[in-house]
Amino acid sequence: MEGSYSFTVEKIQHVPTSTELLSIDKENEKLLRTSTIWQDPVEIEELDHDHVSLELRRQDLKISLLLDLVGELMIRQSELPPLESIQLTATGIEFSNEVCTFGAGDMAKATLFLLPALPRALQFYGDITSSERKGFSVLSFQGISIAVQDQIEKIIFTHHRRSIAQEHAGTREI
Repeated sequence: MEGSYSFTVEKIQHVPTSTELLSIDKENEKLLRTSTIWQDPVEIEELDHDHVSLELRRQDLKISLLLDLVGELMIRQSELPPLESIQLTATGIEFSNEVCTFGAGDMAKATLFLLPALPRALQFYGDITSSERKGFSVLSFQGISIAVQDQIEKIIFTHHRRSIAQEHAGTREI
């Protein structure tokens, strides 16, 4: 998934202990699950017109509106890092060397804000390697679980699906 996100990366002397990485991983998983729910509200079949389903849909829309309003307030009051062009995969983040210069084998900590409306950052630790693209480096994640990788892959798939839908909508308008 490529895009501009609030992102920072910094050199560190050592990666946290496995216990600390486990705690960070649990927080990342919780945040990724929340961001998935935020982006994809519950959908109820249009054909299902009973009173309960209609009321659930109305409640869902109200909750979504409130979350959007709170998110907007949080964006205005929080100071997020600058937007940087990155490429996210389930195993690492590719970023421009203009963000921070690294040597191969350096260790780093990255913070990534996927949704500005949720001003909580994902935290990743790992080793830096050179990218195939000139002027870019890759942070290869250490200590992340399969559950976190799965959540990242779901977000990437959803992002990809939406970008394709937008392309198709743009071609139909022409």
